[in-house]
Amino acid sequence: MWFGSHPDMAEGIRAQLVDKDRNPKWNPATIADLPADAGAPAREFIPEVPLF
Repeated sequence: MWFGSHPDMAEGIRAQLVDKDRNPKWNPATIADLPADAGAPAREFIPEVPLF
């Protein structure tokens, strides 16, 4: 999973660099709204080439 594949990455860049309003519209809006297994894909990721 590449960090840029999540739509919130593009939203953060838009808020900071494009519109310069520093007011991102996250989806979901709060951490409490995340599903319990939201981090599972990151923990399960195995790169094709070992990192070390």
